[in-house]
Amino acid sequence: MPAGRTGRSRPRPIPRRTDTRGPLACDGRGRPLALLITPGQRHDSICAQALMDRIRVPRTGPGRPRRRPDLVIADKAYSSRGFRSYLRQRGIAHTIPEKADQLRHR
Repeated sequence: MPAGRTGRSRPRPIPRRTDTRGPLACDGRGRPLALLITPGQRHDSICAQALMDRIRVPRTGPGRPRRRPDLVIADKAYSSRGFRSYLRQRGIAHTIPEKADQLRHR
């Protein structure tokens, strides 16, 4: 072994994730209402409130755009207690299945 070397290889750099994804809010026909670009490793439920705040549906006549949907249908990733209370505070009906571990903690 050469002088000054302890037998260990040099540390390798940690690969950085540079991916992104875009949670999308759609209406019942699949038309996009709002898009939010987030880091790939961020959980969906963290960005859900910001995504809901971006929804704006223009009216056909004069008037400000609609900002509150009639109903939100989401998957289990959005079943956090905080997001459900946010929807209740805004008066938005929601259908979100609960995770099994959340049901046990009631």
